[in-house]
Amino acid sequence: MTANYILLSVLVASALTELGAGVMAARLLIIRHTQTSNLTPPVCTLAFAAAAVARSAPWQTGLFAFRIGLFLYLIPIVFVTGDLLNLDEPAKLAWSTFTTGMSAIAFAGTVVGYILGPLRPLARVLLGVATVALYDTGTNTDWIGLALMALVLARQFAANRRAAPATGHAGCGTVERRKTSMRTSPPKRLTPAQAAAYDRDGFVPALDAFSPAEADALRARLDAFEATLPEGGPTAADRRKLHVRLPWMRDLVEDRRILDAVEDLVGPDILVFNSTFFIKEPGTPAVTAWHQDATFFGLEPRHHVTAWLAFSDASVESGCMQFVRGSRRWGQLPHAARAAPGSINHGSQTIAVPFDPGDAPLAPLRRGQFSLHHTLVVHQSGPNRGGDRRIGLEISCIPAAVRHHGTLRMGATLVAGEDRHGHFAPEPDPRRLTPEQAGRAHRDAYARYREGYAEQMAWHARDFPRPAA
Repeated sequence: MTANYILLSVLVASALTELGAGVMAARLLIIRHTQTSNLTPPVCTLAFAAAAVARSAPWQTGLFAFRIGLFLYLIPIVFVTGDLLNLDEPAKLAWSTFTTGMSAIAFAGTVVGYILGPLRPLARVLLGVATVALYDTGTNTDWIGLALMALVLARQFAANRRAAPATGHAGCGTVERRKTSMRTSPPKRLTPAQAAAYDRDGFVPALDAFSPAEADALRARLDAFEATLPEGGPTAADRRKLHVRLPWMRDLVEDRRILDAVEDLVGPDILVFNSTFFIKEPGTPAVTAWHQDATFFGLEPRHHVTAWLAFSDASVESGCMQFVRGSRRWGQLPHAARAAPGSINHGSQTIAVPFDPGDAPLAPLRRGQFSLHHTLVVHQSGPNRGGDRRIGLEISCIPAAVRHHGTLRMGATLVAGEDRHGHFAPEPDPRRLTPEQAGRAHRDAYARYREGYAEQMAWHARDFPRPAA
């Protein structure tokens, strides 16, 4: 970097001054451009160093740093063409500094697509125009740029106000506030006692959704789907995100008998982040160890609600769920992946620190009923010692304002209300696709989900390292 500065000073500085640039402006332009080499692929040494510290992908980090640092290439020119070094006129200096700073903010929003929240294409175009207007040295164009920025920011602020959650956010090792319901209008399904139980305990057991006959019909559809699968049994993909593959599953995740209860907790704008069949064959030792759903999802803030629908009777004998009352207030606990042999959880995860379950009631369900539980509540289920399959569908519901914290843009399905935020890529509707198209859409959606899940597992292992044996 020093060598670059000396070389450019010798070759370029005199030419700039002859063109009318001040000596200081020329020197600042040169030193700025020597700094940008730290962000310019394929070298971008500072970005690669940051990737090593964060244990992230070097090329992804380097390219992202290049994107957000593009304005560094434009700032030096302002030293020469603008009033940033006009020390004789403080008012012009102050105005030029302000408009250049606002131009940098507008440029970042244009490139990254985010200011106060994700930006829609039109907002990014307006910010691009604002960048040019503010970057120009004319006062009239400055006011145009500021007006466009004010319009975009006002719309973003209003959208955030409409979607502002009524609860605190529980990060790793933090404790949530008491209230978790994001709904302000009268409840559609839950009684005040049930809503209070969710706030207090972290779960609501045994809500009626379907009659036993309707549940049997749903199970018959699942059986028919499984009969079409290749020999060797269902794969992990055949258990997850089937609402992107099967039209009847898309109908199911949109059923208001379930969503009305979810809406009472998270508000009217609902996305399904994932759906998973948890199936325990009769007389098998398969379990789900003590865990928290939030661990490898990467969703922030933690307003994710799981609806667990019984396709068959989930009795104590067949391995119904068991919840630790009030445990959602413990925050995120350390988990160990691949540490629970026989687990039907995809990550085979279990809580890696000792804890006292204390008050941990069992939550049996008859077929057609569902329960709701908070993403941080600690829960498990035992083996199926009964004579029938224990079939449960877990539907992961999130308010549209929730974001995914990771390097990938994850997919989700809008099932109620409106998505005014665009934090997730919309997933295709299998009801509008041919079976072949739905199959490809499902493979893509599941692959992206697994990629994000693996990233979250790695990050959790980094943040909560397992003690040496």
